[in-house]
Amino acid sequence: MTAEELASELETEGLDEAAAAEPGRTSAWSALEHRDFRLFWVGLVVSNIGTWMQQFGLGWLVVQLAIKDGVPQLAPFYLGLVGLSRALPGLAFGLFGGVVADRADRRRLLLLTQSSAAVAAAVLAVLAITNQINIVEIVLISALNSIIFSFDAPTRQAMVPRLVSDRQLMSAIGLNSAAFNGATLVGPLVGGVLIIPFGVGGLMLINAPISSFCLPKRRCSASGRSSSRGSSRRRVQARSAAPS
Repeated sequence: MTAEELASELETEGLDEAAAAEPGRTSAWSALEHRDFRLFWVGLVVSNIGTWMQQFGLGWLVVQLAIKDGVPQLAPFYLGLVGLSRALPGLAFGLFGGVVADRADRRRLLLLTQSSAAVAAAVLAVLAITNQINIVEIVLISALNSIIFSFDAPTRQAMVPRLVSDRQLMSAIGLNSAAFNGATLVGPLVGGVLIIPFGVGGLMLINAPISSFCLPKRRCSASGRSSSRGSSRRRVQARSAAPS
């Protein structure tokens, strides 16, 4: 390989790295071009809407329990207690969620957390439908859900860069944020519509299956320009080492 050819290869590699560092403008929806991310994002939207729908139903249920117990004046206290039961485990276990997400198989961890959330929603639905639920059980299930999502949220966020290329990473981050924030508006709205015909128990029962969302069928692997830059560098090194 001549010096001119080697210089040309190095220049091309440099241009590739510059293009990767400054990828230019991309569409806000460009990350959805990737099938795995598209499945991941749609499932994320559905799961988050179901979660906030359940939170709306829990608030309604707690107030109804206070009235049923003959202490409607304690309804604000019950609501605060449920909120505290979600906040404290989240603070405690959130410190370990990111560590576990870095060390474990993220797809399997998501399957575990979503399956656990579905089981918790199903138990909550059965207790509500049979009128066997009380404030203690709501507090315990809320704390369990908080622990589950302490591991679920960092795992989801850690998966995003592995589902898209470097060029579309900002689009994926924006869509991921929109899925979380949009669900806080849509979830209670859907819950308010569904609670009229189905009741609180039916609302929980609807949330149980949608708590398990779609995941990529294959394991996530790092993708994008970084791999192409590495392969390009290896090709240049191989050619320079070859006899001319």
